[in-house]
Amino acid sequence: MEELIAYHAETGPGTMFGFSGFNDNILLSLPLPAGRYVVHARLGIGNSDSDDQAMSCSIKVRGTLQYVDRVNYRLAGWSQPIWFALQGVVELYEGGDVLDLTAGTYKGYVSEPRILAFNVNAIVPPV
Repeated sequence: MEELIAYHAETGPGTMFGFSGFNDNILLSLPLPAGRYVVHARLGIGNSDSDDQAMSCSIKVRGTLQYVDRVNYRLAGWSQPIWFALQGVVELYEGGDVLDLTAGTYKGYVSEPRILAFNVNAIVPPV
């Protein structure tokens, strides 16, 4: 069995990002070599507007725009952060790629995003 390697990127405690306009914003990027991975991410998302707002967050492969995982949700007005966990499996081919942790809402903020990937020997069934 190959050596298990954990790759990660995080911002640290107390880190917050503000954003607006419903665009998916790249919060963290994790460059990975070619291989098979189990991927986990978490982030808190809050609403800075008085109206309820749609939001989304995802783990996406930059080179193919393939979603490893994506969540869509409706945030209540002036909400405290709601914590979301994302997970999935992905196979990256020759040259590797970059996984992006993204989020977006009309007018909101993200707290303490984090992404983690473990290389594995196989994914069953294959992706």
